[in-house]
This record gives sequence, C-alpha cells and structure tokens, in this order.
Amino acid sequence: AASRSLYVLPTDKTAYDSGVAMLNVDTGTITMLPLPAWPTPASTSLRSTGGTFVASASVIYIIPATSSNIVKFSTSDPQGRSSILKIPSDVVSLDTAHHHFSGSTYDGTHVWFAAHTASHIIKLDPKTDAITKAVAMDHLYPASQSPYFCGVVFDGESSVYFTPYRASTVLQVNIHTDVVTQWRGWPSINRFNKNERQFCGGAVGGGRLWLPPIAGSAPPMIVSMRLDNGGMDAVTLPASIAPGNNFFVSACFDGETVHFTPLTADGIVSINVSSGAVAARKTFPWLTGDGGKTDETGFRGAVFDGQSLWLVPLNAVGELIQFSHLPTAAALSPTVPIDQVLNQDGSSFSPP
Repeated sequence: AASRSLYVLPTDKTAYDSGVAMLNVDTGTITMLPLPAWPTPASTSLRSTGGTFVASASVIYIIPATSSNIVKFSTSDPQGRSSILKIPSDVVSLDTAHHHFSGSTYDGTHVWFAAHTASHIIKLDPKTDAITKAVAMDHLYPASQSPYFCGVVFDGESSVYFTPYRASTVLQVNIHTDVVTQWRGWPSINRFNKNERQFCGGAVGGGRLWLPPIAGSAPPMIVSMRLDNGGMDAVTLPASIAPGNNFFVSACFDGETVHFTPLTADGIVSINVSSGAVAARKTFPWLTGDGGKTDETGFRGAVFDGQSLWLVPLNAVGELIQFSHLPTAAALSPTVPIDQVLNQDGSSFSPP
C-alpha cells in the first residue's frame, strides 16, 4: 500500500476493461481507475500476474503474462500518464502459448520480471522505461525446466531472488555486479530437484527467503533459504490444512511473521521468523474454493500496509479480506479475527 491506498490489479481482459480498483484503507472506499486502451486486436485471453509499484515515479508496472506489452499505470494521473510499453522482440522471445513472466520486484533502480516461459529475465528502468535482457534461461536450465520461475523478491540490500517453479534451483542475481548464483541445497534432493511444479511467490524475512509450495509430493512443505549461505530448511504444512491442487501462490512478511496466501488451500499458514512457530487459520467457510478444492477461487496475493494484512481475490471470490489483528511472536493463534471483508463495490460483507 502507498499513501494509505491499495491497488487491486486486473488478471484478464474483462477485468482490464473495468480498470484498477483503488482502495482507501482508511475509509474503505473503492474507486475504479481507468487503464490505457489495449492495443488492437484486444485478446480475451489477456492475462496478468500482478505488478510492482515504484513510489518515486508513482507508477505501477503491470506484468505481462500472455502479452508482449507491459502496462505502465500512473497512480497520480491514470488517464494522463498511463501508457503501454512494448517489449522489443530483440530483447526477449516469448512463448505465445504460455505465460511469459510471473512475478516482478523493484530494487530501487530497476523493476525485474521473472521469466516463466520467456527466454530471458528482463529488467526495466523506471527513469527511461528502457527494457533490457538480464539473464538468459537457456544458459542455466534445460528446456524441460520451463516454465522456470514464479516470483522474484528483493532482499532490500544487494540481490534479487527468483522462485523456482520448475527450475531446479533458486536463482540469485546481485544487482550491483550482475553475478548470478544458483542455490540447490534442497532439504530433500530427490523431492525438490525435479522438473515438477514446486513453488510460487516468496518473501524475505528473518534473513531468509521463504518459498510457498504451489504443488509437489505429499506432505506439502514450505522451504526457507538462508540468505547468507544458501542453507535450506523445510516446514511441513499443518495437518489441518487441505492443500487442494494449487496450494499457495504468494507470501507476505509483516515484520515478524510470514503469511502464505492460499489459492486452493483452505487456510492461511503463518510462520514466525524468530521462533519458528507455525499457525494455520481456517475460517473461510463462505468461499467456494474453501476445503482444498482444485478450482482456483482463492486469493492471488497478499500485502501488508503497516497495520493490516490484506488478501486479494483471484476469480470467483469477490471480497478483499483484512486482518488487523495479526499473529505476534508471543502468540500465534489460529483464531485471528477478521477485521472486515469488502465486496468489490466497497460495501461490507458479513460471512454467514
């Protein structure tokens, strides 16, 4: 959230035409802001996997999932300063049948886009909007490990870390030297070093990179990696959580605790980075995706605004959920109360 506002980005063409939903977190008011006209022909299969806010420019760069265009959305002047940025064909080759990029982050100088099936990781300079190739995928991974990544996280100091989707390693890029490091010290090499879907999203907290499991062999495991030496540990999901088909797709750190966002899992999992205590919260009985189902009707992401944790809906679910009373180091509780639930039109919703 920036200036006490939270921006909910569209994930498909229908939502794109409706615009960006801006929530004032102090008043609960939701305002729809227009996006620039999509280049013709407009595709109903247009997809996005989120975006990154650059505070110094008051701009959100929306990730192109099935398009060769990056949407530059101005939060200060949506109609006057928003635009469409074309990714040059000589910068990256795109697989038109699959998502090109999945995940982005800002390091203070560049916005990084994680290659899903694209030939390169790319980065964008917000000062000029110049787009350049950063890391070639075919130099590091066989084609069988595409889609490669699903998420990228900045550690706040010197490096960006890319979350392996099918790639066999965590990829670290030093933003100052461009040195690339691959980390492969998986807790179970036979389980994690495979050409299978493993993780999506991520968060940095407590000196570790936290990787949310999107799929994998039972029982599902959250993996954390030490930033200083690449050492990895695994945490098995609480037995009370039914994972479904696409477990978790993002994570959010609130300063003490990492919260994992459920897509088809039927609850939030929270891990305190100091104590290692794990909590599971299963109180979404009104959601159609609850109960570990395989349909993607849960949440696509989460954000911490300095006071509250917000869960952002993906498909059928139409509610933003706010948690003002977060688990603390002293007491991780599975009964953390929901502060409020907002419909897409800004009205309150009372769960049955």
